Amino acid sequence: MLYHKKAQKYVFPGGKINTGDSLEKTVSKELKEEMGIDVTKINNLGSFKEIMPHGLFNLNIIDVEYTGEPKNLEPEKHTHSVWAEIIESDNSLGFAVKIEETVIDDEYEITHQFYDLYVYHNKIAQEISTLQAD
Repeated sequence: MLYHKKAQKYVFPGGKINTGDSLEKTVSKELKEEMGIDVTKINNLGSFKEIMPHGLFNLNIIDVEYTGEPKNLEPEKHTHSVWAEIIESDNSLGFAVKIEETVIDDEYEITHQFYDLYVYHNKIAQEISTLQAD
C-alpha cells in the first residue's frame, strides 16, 4: 500500500482503464509506474460498482504475482509504501489482508496475494473523490 500525501491515507496502487486497454494491461502499467514491479500473473478476484456524484466506478479486487522489488516511484504523490498484514484504521482506504508471501530462490522474485475483505462503501466514495481531485 502507498501512503497518499494529500489524502493522508494508505491506498492501493491503481488507475483508470484507458479506452481500448484491458484490465490486465492497466494493472501491469500502473504497478510498473507506481512501484517498479513487473506483473507475471493477474487474477481478477471480483469487482463491484460504486455510483458517485461524478460517475460510475468499477473497483476490481486483483491477485497479482510479480517480480522485482517494490519501490515508491511517485514521491510527489506518496511518502512511502508498506506491506501490511491488516489495515483497518482511520488512515486507510478500506482494509486488506496479506494472505500469502513466498520468497522464491531469487530474493527479488516474490509472490504476494492480496484480497480486499470489505470496503466501507460510504467512506470510500469520499476518499476516492479526494484522491481524484489531486
